[in-house]
Amino acid sequence: MRGYRGVWRRWTDSTVAERKQILPYIDGLRGVAILMVIAYHLAAEVGAQFAIGPLQTVFGSGHRGVQLFFILSAFTLFASSQKRFKTDRLPILSFYIRRIFRIVPFWLLVNVIWALILLPNWTTVASSATFAFGFLRFIPGYELVPGGWSLFVEETFYLFLPLIFGFISSTRRALGLAILLFVISELWWRFASQIQAFSHANFIFFAPPAHWFAFGLGILLFFVATNERVRTRLLENRVAYYFLDAATLVAGFFLLSGEYRLATLSLLLVVFASIPSRTMLGRIMRLGLLRRLGRYSYSIYLLHFLFLITLLPVRDWLWRVTGAVDGPAELKLAVYLPVFCAVMLVVGFLSFNLFEKPFIDMGRRLNAWINRRRAQPATQAEMTAL
Repeated sequence: MRGYRGVWRRWTDSTVAERKQILPYIDGLRGVAILMVIAYHLAAEVGAQFAIGPLQTVFGSGHRGVQLFFILSAFTLFASSQKRFKTDRLPILSFYIRRIFRIVPFWLLVNVIWALILLPNWTTVASSATFAFGFLRFIPGYELVPGGWSLFVEETFYLFLPLIFGFISSTRRALGLAILLFVISELWWRFASQIQAFSHANFIFFAPPAHWFAFGLGILLFFVATNERVRTRLLENRVAYYFLDAATLVAGFFLLSGEYRLATLSLLLVVFASIPSRTMLGRIMRLGLLRRLGRYSYSIYLLHFLFLITLLPVRDWLWRVTGAVDGPAELKLAVYLPVFCAVMLVVGFLSFNLFEKPFIDMGRRLNAWINRRRAQPATQAEMTAL
């Protein structure tokens, strides 16, 4: 009986972070991000008008969840890697091993699934599996997995992230990096729009230079949140919590605005206000169900496009039996959105534990083995010297 309990405990303890690095609000924020993305895509497929106009704007802003993922990714990776770069014997190699085993195996599996469904040519399969499609999205026929553009953006950021760990060592330098990436974004929007070929498939918006500044904001947030004065005056001050709650409401207004970079800045405030456990957002982001959605968010993000198609008969049946077929978009979403999210929660649970987590553990074991191997020569040298 104890054996079964141990297996169940390992399955339900679905986290990719090490114990000392678990930040509960991060999982909750990831849960919000994936819910935003799902709500956006479901609303786009409803095929009905919203009876309440502002709800159209709310659901239409769901794609901002991707930018929230970018901010959280930079924040968490910079926080954890700052420590590892001081302890690992080959920190850059260890970083890339962790990223490869975290991202690539499941990405390849999803590519196989879509290849079996769509039966594309080998050029498309190869360009998608190797992330080369990200450079060629403006040319039709190179993209296979829906939503893969965001993974490509993250991968390009990972390429140069280890190179800036040693340089970005203060809030001032992090601010400088964020400003530099913002300037790059502005230049990209201004000059790429003059290239006619780039207008296909919304390539300019989905290209990495348009989003790198969100990662810069995540790094800046790490230095701000770990600053002693900020922690004392804002993150550990009960009076300041009322200010953060009020600022969050204002941020929500800008989040619904059409200006992409202004909305991304508002997401930065949302993350910051979620750090204390006693703020409004801090309590919400620590809810168990939300955190679990966040832990499975990678699987859910890549698989929900597939289930948007496979669950169409279920969706139509639910609308028929509830009388929502001819109803407004709000009614259709109220009926189908909870069911779809419940299905994706189960799918994410299975996918994470059966596929993602074993490869993550494999990467950790490989890094541990490398560190042990690197430690042996030093130990032998010390013994010889003695």
